[in-house]
Amino acid sequence: MIAIQTWRRRLLYLAVSVLAVGLFGIACGDDRSGGILNVALGQDINTLDPAFHASTAEITTALHAYDNLVWRQHDGTLKPMLAESWEGNSDLTSYTFYLREGVKFHHGKEFKAEDVVYTFKRLIDPEVGSPALGALISIKDIVAVDDLTVRFDLDGPNSFLPDTLSLYQGRILPSDIAIDQLAVAEYGTGAFTIDEFLPGESSVYTRNPDYWDADNVQLDGMVFFYIPEPETRVQGLKGGSIDVVGSMEIAFVEGIVSHPDTRISETGSASYLNFAMDSRVEPFDDIRVREALTLLTDREAIRQVALFGRGLIGNDHPIPPNSPYYDQSQTLTPYDPAAARALLAEAGYPNGLEIDLHTSTVGAGMVELAVAFKESAAAGGVKVNVIQAPEDKYWGDIWLTEPFTVVTWNERNPDQAFSIVYHSDAPWNESNIKNPAVDALLAEARGQATLEGLKAKYGELQALVRADYGRIIPVFKPIIMGLRNNVQGVEAHPNNWPYFINASLED
Repeated sequence: MIAIQTWRRRLLYLAVSVLAVGLFGIACGDDRSGGILNVALGQDINTLDPAFHASTAEITTALHAYDNLVWRQHDGTLKPMLAESWEGNSDLTSYTFYLREGVKFHHGKEFKAEDVVYTFKRLIDPEVGSPALGALISIKDIVAVDDLTVRFDLDGPNSFLPDTLSLYQGRILPSDIAIDQLAVAEYGTGAFTIDEFLPGESSVYTRNPDYWDADNVQLDGMVFFYIPEPETRVQGLKGGSIDVVGSMEIAFVEGIVSHPDTRISETGSASYLNFAMDSRVEPFDDIRVREALTLLTDREAIRQVALFGRGLIGNDHPIPPNSPYYDQSQTLTPYDPAAARALLAEAGYPNGLEIDLHTSTVGAGMVELAVAFKESAAAGGVKVNVIQAPEDKYWGDIWLTEPFTVVTWNERNPDQAFSIVYHSDAPWNESNIKNPAVDALLAEARGQATLEGLKAKYGELQALVRADYGRIIPVFKPIIMGLRNNVQGVEAHPNNWPYFINASLED
């Protein structure tokens, strides 16, 4: 049955690709030969509304049809997009953004400050429930100064705000479209329009000739295929029906490198893999159990198994050891089965513990991480049942629902990295630990104006979140993409944002 389903999918992908080629040929004529980029994504998307995007597939879908105010480039610097420039006041409690003139949404509306106000007021409204709330929690108000000027007023100093506005829920939406339409159709200002969206199958994109940066867009269009099996994605790349595989599993790297027509693009990243424990649910409601599981995490073994020796060791907080904000004075959590057994006995589990751990191939290394943890936890008397969910069900049905899960997180600046998962009111607070000391320190940290001040406050945060034992972060992973050799202008992004706006296809 699996083989039959796979071949049926392949035939469907081929049919859609041929149809897309025909459509693009009619639309674009013979005077432009930028080509069509075929991209394999591992998951379907739940909504077209950027405010609720969470998965890499959703990020990629909106990234090419919408624009942010600013864009975080591969080297970490910020590029003006819908905002041409910006400035903060003297104490960084307010930022003014000067908007690009002459931009139009795909449905014809002229882009104005009112659209920025609408987008971000919606994101910070707790009733809306966007996961962006945690990252934007310092925003007090957004004001349209005039049609091309908008001001963000904050609840305190924030040195990270311009960078934070590059977050993927921050795609600018038009203020004249009914909210229910945003989930089922696309209304962006981006380099491409979504001409066809087939849930569970594909999305077809056409180049926007009126894009404000059209001179730097070479492709005629793109087709995103939703292919849930990693093996099928890789075989499509090798066979030539797929041009790009984003967030590729490390296990397939050698096969891609050795193939004459394919290559990889790899970059270091502050993206990480972690275990999330819901502190409201037994046995994770006992801090001794959470600490024991932390002590049963063999980090180096996990790095070898899950990342094939790549990446960096983590210390249960979201700052990697090569970051200037990393606190080198804190001791790395050891692998100590004996100490873990003692803690479990104190917690009422003298004969060990049996727990379910949910994972999926939805993120590179997630299944391998679960298997490696199962082996390392056994030495402490903990039996781990690894339960693998389908990719298209994981983010909607498993994560934030089951009490013990494997999660993959993209790179973010330090304020986002902490705020989005550790603040008491953050929608993605996956451990459900509410620590007022963490909330207060987050506000202090983002207000620091010097590297020394930032290092000190983020060092304190690293210690605080580790002491709660709600999340185990054993490794930071590289970002790897698989590419056909003729694909140019596409490289892995540290934030795991597949970016194809500047892509081209060589003959």
